Amino acid sequence: MDSTDFQIRLQTFTGPFDLLLHLVKRNEIDLREVSIAGIANQFFEHIRILKWLDFELAGDFLVVAATLMEIKSRQLLPRGESTEDSPIEEEKHSLVQQLIEYRRIKKAASLLEIISSQQSKKLARQAIPEEESLEASTSLQKVEIWDLLNSFGKLIREWEEKNESQTIVDEMPQAFFEDSILTRLNRQAPISFESIFETPRTKMRLIGFFLALLELAKQQKIALYFGENEAILLDLVRPPEFFHGSKIEA
Repeated sequence: MDSTDFQIRLQTFTGPFDLLLHLVKRNEIDLREVSIAGIANQFFEHIRILKWLDFELAGDFLVVAATLMEIKSRQLLPRGESTEDSPIEEEKHSLVQQLIEYRRIKKAASLLEIISSQQSKKLARQAIPEEESLEASTSLQKVEIWDLLNSFGKLIREWEEKNESQTIVDEMPQAFFEDSILTRLNRQAPISFESIFETPRTKMRLIGFFLALLELAKQQKIALYFGENEAILLDLVRPPEFFHGSKIEA
């Protein structure tokens, strides 16, 4: 399989501030009291996974990574060598302020998007009972792209521990992985995130299934949400006629 088949825009993963905000939220800490050293390690791990997927990291990711590394390295110095008035504290304060402002702008943009799409979705929401309607847009509010990347990272680490020198090339096209996921969901739904990665789990097959998942979610063919114990689940997005038809037959 040509590695270029796996090149998709990094915009799918939004930007570095989105990742930082996700890590702050996941660690349940106040943005103004964020531990740069702790967040930095998780940020670098996510970047490693993106590189594993052959993504070309955007410059803003690398700039933020360099800033985090600088702040972290200076924070590890003995206390006498770093004070609250030091340049590194000013840099940390500046980064946190940028995050706060970015979060404020993002919330405002999200609100405008909701308002603008409210009328177009109103009739569809009335036609389908809320408990029956499984929309990708709703589920994606619960499962963020970084949640998917974090779960995929766990599979990567497991694979690396067992296959340190494995270099098997797989020639399967991207459509194969998408069809495989949809076929499984048509047989049984919902299914777990981990279960879509069928054996043999080669590097290229892991990447293929993961990018197929992203593409299907982007096309709103599947929905993603959290189940018990924060396990990520996949389900098909059903068209309105599916629910109407099932009621008529009943």
